[in-house]
Amino acid sequence: MAKVRVLAVLSLDGCLSEKKGDANWALRPKGYGIDKLFDTADYELTSLYPTSRLAEDKSDSLFLIEATQETATYINGLLRLQLVDEIIIYTVPFIAGTGQYLFKSNLPTSHWQLADKKEYNGDILCTIYRKRHIQE
Repeated sequence: MAKVRVLAVLSLDGCLSEKKGDANWALRPKGYGIDKLFDTADYELTSLYPTSRLAEDKSDSLFLIEATQETATYINGLLRLQLVDEIIIYTVPFIAGTGQYLFKSNLPTSHWQLADKKEYNGDILCTIYRKRHIQE
């Protein structure tokens, strides 16, 4: 089954960057491992990709979608359909105060397990969560 991975760079208060390249959110250097995430993905997912195809995909493909203001609604749809397998969050020590939040209200309950965490330069934290499958 295809695997869907979400990459999000969030402020301390959970906001997405307002625009790419904002100096407060500059995380593209290779030292943070983001380029490696894109290199290991088979496909970069966009909001144009039909969710029905993801649900039916039986391959071992790895899809990566970066959370932006443009993709946040699509990512929430993926979460509602429970198609996301892994969430990678880079937390930047910056309070935006206002902005768009990645996770919207009324998402279905799902359980996640911390798979890894890494600190960069003593102030940026990367946490990786994998979907936990609860036995009923």
